[in-house]
Amino acid sequence: MASEETDAGDNPQAFDSKSLGKRAAKGGAYTAVAQIIAQLLRLFSNMLLTRLLYPEAYALMGYVTLVQIGLTMVTDVGIEQSIIQHKDGHKDYFRKTAWTMQVLRGALLWILAIAVCTPVAVAFYEKDQLIQLIPIGAVTVFISGFNSAKLGLARRNLHLGQIAIMEVSAQALAVIVMAIVAYIYETVWALIIGSIVIHGVKLIASMFFPGPRDGFGWNKEAAKDIYSYGKWIFLSTLVTFLGMNFDRIALGKLLDLNTFGVYNVAINLGLAPITVGFQVTQSVLLPALSEAARTNDPKVMRRTFDRSKEVVLPLGMFMMLGLVFLGPAFFYYLYDYRYVDAGWMLQLIIPATWFNFLVGAWTRAFMALGDTRSMAISSVLRFICSAIFGMAGYYVGELTGFLLGLGVGAVVAHSYVLWTLSQHGLSALKDDALYTFFGLLLALIGAYLPKEMARMGHLDEYLASVVLSVIILGPLGLLLAKVGIKKIKELKSGPIRGGESAVVGAGASGDSSLRRAMRRNRTAVGKVTKKSSRKGKKK
Repeated sequence: MASEETDAGDNPQAFDSKSLGKRAAKGGAYTAVAQIIAQLLRLFSNMLLTRLLYPEAYALMGYVTLVQIGLTMVTDVGIEQSIIQHKDGHKDYFRKTAWTMQVLRGALLWILAIAVCTPVAVAFYEKDQLIQLIPIGAVTVFISGFNSAKLGLARRNLHLGQIAIMEVSAQALAVIVMAIVAYIYETVWALIIGSIVIHGVKLIASMFFPGPRDGFGWNKEAAKDIYSYGKWIFLSTLVTFLGMNFDRIALGKLLDLNTFGVYNVAINLGLAPITVGFQVTQSVLLPALSEAARTNDPKVMRRTFDRSKEVVLPLGMFMMLGLVFLGPAFFYYLYDYRYVDAGWMLQLIIPATWFNFLVGAWTRAFMALGDTRSMAISSVLRFICSAIFGMAGYYVGELTGFLLGLGVGAVVAHSYVLWTLSQHGLSALKDDALYTFFGLLLALIGAYLPKEMARMGHLDEYLASVVLSVIILGPLGLLLAKVGIKKIKELKSGPIRGGESAVVGAGASGDSSLRRAMRRNRTAVGKVTKKSSRKGKKK
């Protein structure tokens, strides 16, 4: 049976770090290229649509997106992550159970969206237009519920080429449809229809992925394992949604419709690094770390984690600096004049974005080790601190103070993640501190030097930021690309040989901490008994 076949990603005994490295490097390349193309398509779409649509349209879409994302995240129990991480995730009985749970969840979410649209639209935000927009916009969660479980299998085995093509194709078609509808009607419905097109294309494309056909099925033990693994993911994603979207939840109430629309345009670009980082870590880092964790070898796990840092950190820092240096000029030169304030808003968003990027990347190690509880705690801390410091900042400095307060909340969550990594025998403190220090230094130059140059009469502020970007970010980008390519090649190296240390100075205490984490991981995901396995094979 095809569903019973295994490969190096499914069989811990068959682990080959050389194969993993090659697949991770190849998968990372596919994902990175796809994300770059997708982000460029989004940028082109925004530049075009902002000339056709008023900021109020983006404000209304921001409310709809909040409901879409909120319903999706607050009911996330890690179904696809379970397929990636669980030792039996490739087997027929487990996959069909996961797909059944996913379909039921999607249907229930759409019903819930219809139920909450009136309270959200009228009682909280006082926007009657949302009564029609939310139910239709939220149909995307129903569509996504039918996505093939073969997507999870592809990510599990780091076969990411088709996923990359699917993502880019969906985005490209959506851009064309949105442009046509916006040109004809000039309403928010262009954005709603574009969102539906993206999810519809992904659903259809996922059905043609290689692998066993999807079908309904139920295995009690598999469902129990998915729930056991996902109960902390549920809490984590609930508070992650509140933490990551608290700004839009609060500002949608505090700001006027026009300013909120401009802010949504800014935050859509400001979240691009997190979006790219999530896709890379979800599609590459999580499967690679999960496969390393299944070897039960602390050195393999640590080696995989450390080499992933050397790719993730340069990528993240360069994206953040690009937004700081070029953000204001980007909106000034390429967007309609009504959106020029998005430039300074974008720069103030970056501190929170950077630390949220780091939290999102490193918590994938928790998921690989089965420690979703720690991921949930970090999300709780981020939400509570973001709410407290954000509202305090708004009281002191309105929108500026609010955005800086969000950054403080993200720092608290990041500190907890670093401490928890150390408890698992992994470390990111030194690397994160180094990149944060130099990133902050360069960001201050990019934010303030163009203003000083303009004040002294040398150059226009926006032109000065472009010139500085070429002078500073150009050589830096080449250097980081060179380092990144080198590290990706190192990922292709063979397995750790005797006496080779994954981390200089890593001692027995680190190994023992990681071994304990791996034992907890085996306990968490190894609950499918021989009896349930026999049931699965019979099915």
